[in-house]
Amino acid sequence: MSDAMKLLRRWSGLWVGEIETDKGEVLKSRMTIAPTMECRGSVVHAELTDPATGKLSRGLRMMFAVGPDQQMQTVTFSTQLGLFGLEQTPDDEDVIALTGVTDNGVQLNVTYREEDPDTMMLTVFWRPHGTSLPRDATPGLSGRLYRREPWRPEKP
Repeated sequence: MSDAMKLLRRWSGLWVGEIETDKGEVLKSRMTIAPTMECRGSVVHAELTDPATGKLSRGLRMMFAVGPDQQMQTVTFSTQLGLFGLEQTPDDEDVIALTGVTDNGVQLNVTYREEDPDTMMLTVFWRPHGTSLPRDATPGLSGRLYRREPWRPEKP
């Protein structure tokens, strides 16, 4: 198992927080990470909702697996960007950094960074494919997510 997959496995569970968009919107985030494919991969399901109405703003489903080159790869579906793939890029041991291009030519850079065992920072940059990211670029999405236990009814 790759180091990135071990990190993702360690993050399995429910994560909640607030995500800010590049337009200044603050959205509520609920993300689950769970093992899949006989524990050879992981799935991430994320929903970003309007805090006032609860209406879904964006949704995402990612399937993570390790490719033949021992690097993490995804198949991703986003309600905003459609279907696309992401590949792991080198980074620190407590970071999962991914990059890819959507069918409509959007270059994505996605980073999940562990701040402590119960806190992670999510940052997503996007730009037209073939252009470089300016030094002072504002992330398209960014925010902290906190580990939570799923609700369970009390025992009788």
